[in-house]
Amino acid sequence: MAIDPKEKKVIPSAANNWGATTKDVTVNGVTYKGAIDVGTMKPPAATTIGQVSAASGLTITGTERNMTKEREAMNLGYTKEYIASRGGINSQGYFNDTPLSGQLTAEEQRRVRLPDGTTNTAEMARILQEKQIAELVGQGMSVADATKRISAQYGKFGVPLVQTGKGGYDLAGNPVAGGQYDASGNYVGSSAGTATGASTGMPAVSKLTTEQRAANEEFRASLTALGLADLADVIDGFIKQDYTSSQIKLELPKTEAYKLRFPGMEALRASGRSITEATYIANERGYLQTLRANGLDTENLGSRTALGTYIANDVSPREFEERVTTAVTRVNQNPDVLNTFKEYYPEVDKSGVVTYLLNPKVGMDVIRKQVRVSEIGAAAATAGFKGDLFGTAQAEGLISPTGDTTYNQLRASFFRARQLANTQRRLSQIENQQYSDLEAIGAVVGGEGSLLLESEKRAQREAARFGQRGGLTGGSLRTEAGI
Repeated sequence: MAIDPKEKKVIPSAANNWGATTKDVTVNGVTYKGAIDVGTMKPPAATTIGQVSAASGLTITGTERNMTKEREAMNLGYTKEYIASRGGINSQGYFNDTPLSGQLTAEEQRRVRLPDGTTNTAEMARILQEKQIAELVGQGMSVADATKRISAQYGKFGVPLVQTGKGGYDLAGNPVAGGQYDASGNYVGSSAGTATGASTGMPAVSKLTTEQRAANEEFRASLTALGLADLADVIDGFIKQDYTSSQIKLELPKTEAYKLRFPGMEALRASGRSITEATYIANERGYLQTLRANGLDTENLGSRTALGTYIANDVSPREFEERVTTAVTRVNQNPDVLNTFKEYYPEVDKSGVVTYLLNPKVGMDVIRKQVRVSEIGAAAATAGFKGDLFGTAQAEGLISPTGDTTYNQLRASFFRARQLANTQRRLSQIENQQYSDLEAIGAVVGGEGSLLLESEKRAQREAARFGQRGGLTGGSLRTEAGI
């Protein structure tokens, strides 16, 4: 017997345990002694669609992997090998060997999420049942039998059985729970009800031939490949009304389906700008590729609405990549810089640094400046320059002198400035003078020659007074300051 203690279910024992550990686990009141902890397996990876997972015995249905979701799974105890053996975990949190009929897309997850953050269980059950019924019908089962089998598994949330074994399809012949057309496109539902597929205002057709259905499927597949699957029903309705291509191009942007698919288009038109749908989709794919490559949340940062906002504000994929890279590598992955950023710009912490840096309403020039100021401030703080002595004003003054130096190079410069400040403060006290840490910062980090020259003269006077006893000379001072 094998057990998945994370998902709290018993599964069939695998022929090969792939090095899994065992443990005593109680599931539904039953204790299993020495059960195999599936999550600790280290089976071979499954990387291609259609390949069978050695761990689950299921077929891989997708290849998209989300590093953030996989890290969460590893924190729960799953090994990276086990995750890879199931094709990885996608951005919706599903193993890639999960049947597509058992997954909710990002859009579907948004549809079932209630305002208070909880899930609309009935709506989620309906969506999954429609997918699973369609899957069984595609395997040759009747709609009535498929509906009966699947709805029984969902108890009170089961969808109603179709009447008389007819219905169960939409106008195009696609199986759907509650549909009021038969498989040939004949309307068999009640005129008083809401017929699936009738929302386009199209009259019911008497029959779709095999050729027509094949053409319809090819048409929908081509739209899906172009990223326009959400518009298939609307365009299909226009075609059935004998609209010309010019009429479709004119009327399509006015439809609600188009506005939901391309939320950024309306803002572009309002400002007198325009791009093609192909460019729009290419930009979307560029944004999503960047988010996934950096392990960021595509559900929120990559939602249709968010992508539309980037496009409406003319954020190119290249600029978006710079924003993401800046947010992840220069800020989020460096705790010192992250904390300094929040300290210098407290309003940012309310929405999160990444969300702030991806906000297209914040100009790229502003972002570059704020991130650089935070890097300089963080580097200064590690050397003890902080508080009232060193803040945003001082950091901004060093943007130009420090140029493109890295954060580690900045830290090294500030530590040399600290060494110089300690030496010069001692020498200044001998001469009854005041010495500020800012002078050392200006000399070393800011490259101000006059400040460095004054420090060298002070060291030379000390050397002259004590006959080189302290070993301080102008040359040694330059070495100490790293100039």
